[in-house]
Order: sequence, then structure tokens, then C-alpha cells
Amino acid sequence: MRSTTIAQVPVTVESIDEGDAFVLDVGTTLYVFHGAQSSNMERIASSSYAQELVHKRYAAKMQIVTTDDAPEHFWSILGTTGKEHKGKPLHRVDSLHPSTINRIYRVKGDNNFELIAQGREVSDSVLKSTGVYIVDMCHTVFIWVGRDSSPYLDGRRAALHRGVQYLQKHSALHVPLVRVGEGAEGNVFEDLFL
Repeated sequence: MRSTTIAQVPVTVESIDEGDAFVLDVGTTLYVFHGAQSSNMERIASSSYAQELVHKRYAAKMQIVTTDDAPEHFWSILGTTGKEHKGKPLHRVDSLHPSTINRIYRVKGDNNFELIAQGREVSDSVLKSTGVYIVDMCHTVFIWVGRDSSPYLDGRRAALHRGVQYLQKHSALHVPLVRVGEGAEGNVFEDLFL
């Protein structure tokens, strides 16, 4: 049986192909691109992933698109236009999977973050119950709070504040910031590490 995995790729037109399904997260809109040769399983998995994100955001919506009907906004985010792209084949670029841009930081205090894993090293095995971590997957920044972390300063009470500090220092402020607790992470977070 073939399994479906989710991997992050750079936001360029070269990253998408007709043999897969993709989710382009632009905040309040999640475009779900169904390649012409993508399987039903890939289409269902991508739509389910996007729908789960939509349910966690205020006024967000999901829009399923294909090469033939994607809006101009979709193509412009990928660095091209619908007119330029019309008729060009989308080729798979396997070297882009998995992405090398994901990062995990350990929160060490006020505006202090220690990089502990990036790219292919990113794994949930680096998350320890006594700590608070920033899991930056580029499309979403998660604050993972260990069940045995301190309730003060670096810990549970300050987690969201530390997440906002991280966004101001390392990421774009329009990226969703999600707090998750150890043992109650949910499918979206858990699927990042399959």
C-alpha cells in the first residue's frame, strides 16, 4: 500500500508538478493544487490537511485549483503568471523533497532561541518534555510546550509571548503561530514528522 506524506518545498513554480497535490498557504486562503496525474489519495490528503488549517483560523477559506483554473494570485505567489505558465509542463523536481529549510529552536529565555535542528535533522525526537520549542516549518510556526516544562519565564505561561518574539526576530509576522502541548499536538503537527 502506498503511503502519502507531506513535505515542505520552496514557494516557486518549479516546486509543483502534475503528479502530486500541493497546499499553498497564503494566510486567509489555502490553495489546494491538484496535479492532473495526482492520485485520489493525494488529493484527499492535501484537501484534508488544508481543511484542518482552515478550521483553526478566523475567516480562512480553502480553494481547490488546477493548472487550467488557478487564479492569477496563485501564479504570482509562485513567481510567474497564468499567461506565462499556460501550456508549460510542470515537471517533478525530486531534489526539492524533503525541504532543507525547516528549523527547531529551544526557547532559552526572553528573545533567546537556540537552533537545535534544521533541514533533514528536524525530528520530533529532539523535543524534550522539560522544554519549550519553536518548530518553524515556514508555512506555520508551532510553539511546542513540554509537559514537564517550567510554568514560569521560559515555560508554559510565556510560550505564546516567546512565539511572537521569535516571529519578530526570525520569521514573517503573517505566518500562523500555533501553540501545541505535548501529548495533544493534533494531526497537522504529528504529520510533519512522518
